[in-house]
Amino acid sequence: MSPAGLPRFGYHRPVPGSERVPGFGRGRSRLAWGVVLAAVAAAALLHTHAWRFTADDAFISFRYAEHWVRYGLPAYNPPGVDPHPVEGYTNFAWVALLAAASALGAPTPAAAAVLGRASEIAALAGVALLAARLAPGPGLRPWSAAVAAAACAAVPEFAVWGSGGLEGPLAAACALGCPVAFEAGRLRAAALAGAAAVLVRPDAGLLPATYVAVAALARGHLGDPDRRRALLRAVPWAVVPVALHGAFRLAVYGALLPQTFHMKAGGTALAATFGRAYLVAWAAGLGVPILAPAALAAARHTLPLVLAVAAHLAYVFAVGGDFMAYGRLALPATCATAVLAGVGAARAGRWLV
Repeated sequence: MSPAGLPRFGYHRPVPGSERVPGFGRGRSRLAWGVVLAAVAAAALLHTHAWRFTADDAFISFRYAEHWVRYGLPAYNPPGVDPHPVEGYTNFAWVALLAAASALGAPTPAAAAVLGRASEIAALAGVALLAARLAPGPGLRPWSAAVAAAACAAVPEFAVWGSGGLEGPLAAACALGCPVAFEAGRLRAAALAGAAAVLVRPDAGLLPATYVAVAALARGHLGDPDRRRALLRAVPWAVVPVALHGAFRLAVYGALLPQTFHMKAGGTALAATFGRAYLVAWAAGLGVPILAPAALAAARHTLPLVLAVAAHLAYVFAVGGDFMAYGRLALPATCATAVLAGVGAARAGRWLV
């Protein structure tokens, strides 16, 4: 049982006093690994800086955010020009954050750049923490975390999107925050992180939802009355924010789904053409140095993450990806695959030793 009286849900039982950064040792050892991870974060920011740009699509979000502040309504056109506003964005929480920054007087593109890089660091932290939780042994947690974070920071499929002004890094950070919190036994935090992922970008909720569902089934949580009750008590923390957003959509736009949903509902034609090519390009971008160790991570305790990655990639395939290079739509899967690479590398290291 946890100190709060709730059962632990994670694969690894936390060592007393080490819940925040599990398995990273004490004193100088923890400091050394902190320095390593800080260096990886700095390298990621430098990598992002080398790719810096502002995507065309980001200006749609900028316009909605600025109009929200100016006219009190997140609409593309000013009131009077368009009497029936349309939800032409899929990143509500990102638009809300940009609107808050705009209300404080910050230039919207500059605010997006800062928020993007902060989200990038948060996503890397999620990668490191989840890799540590899923490592094949307590002594291998630092190695697993460091390799996972470095693998993620090294590929353009991650680094590009810290720039660009889009919501991808924040969506990935929230998506990974859910399994990190779940593995720590913090179910309400996991539920809130999953809801936040949906509010940032609806498809980003697929990865955390799959992870929690598979983990709960595979580990027998639904058959344990105490754990089942704990899960049920956490459900409103995920459902209520999403339901409130649905009510907001109905009130402002008169629809439960954004306009872009209907544009993406292209059926099998998109999957058979653009979807397949999109995933092939994504896998080529990650390359053998990441995919090979990720394959070595396959095990019972990593099954929730493996299936979560598969579910997200299946969605990307079904909708045909998007027109942007470097796997923007697959960013949560990119981060989760880096986690598996870290776990697989730690497992290979244990075999060699």
